[in-house]
Amino acid sequence: MAISVPASLEEIQAVGDREGWRVLHCSRDGLFDVIEFWVENRLMLELLTPAMAITYQEAMAPKKLVEFMEQLAMTPAHV
Repeated sequence: MAISVPASLEEIQAVGDREGWRVLHCSRDGLFDVIEFWVENRLMLELLTPAMAITYQEAMAPKKLVEFMEQLAMTPAHV
């Protein structure tokens, strides 16, 4: 679940540190970044800072998704 939150990476990391939960800043194939926030180190939420949310929305725009799917269709399958 990707959730846009009004917090910075540092603020999110501070919550994770306080609770002892895993927090990872990740790139999703260079399309957008997310923060993997592992609640009780068992349930992963993808958190988006305000800046990350903008990039995520751009990457997930219908036109971009169509372009992405067209590129996948033209890529030879790996055996």
